[in-house]
Amino acid sequence: DPDSGVRYWTLMGILMRGESAVTQHAAALRDAMKDPAPSVRIPAAEALGRYGKGPDVTTALDTLMELAPIDKNGLY
Repeated sequence: DPDSGVRYWTLMGILMRGESAVTQHAAALRDAMKDPAPSVRIPAAEALGRYGKGPDVTTALDTLMELAPIDKNGLY
């Protein structure tokens, strides 16, 4: 969807449904970690960080660490 808010809530829905939903939608979550909107990358990375395996977890943590610094990315 062109609206980052819609993409965000889609990812939150997957995350809220837990491990089976994350496994089912892992490819879409990987794509979402490349989204231009940080608000979309964060829940994608959280989902794969919690429920992913191997390289997905590493990539998720790298994404979250990149977005964590407030001085670089702001509070919101």
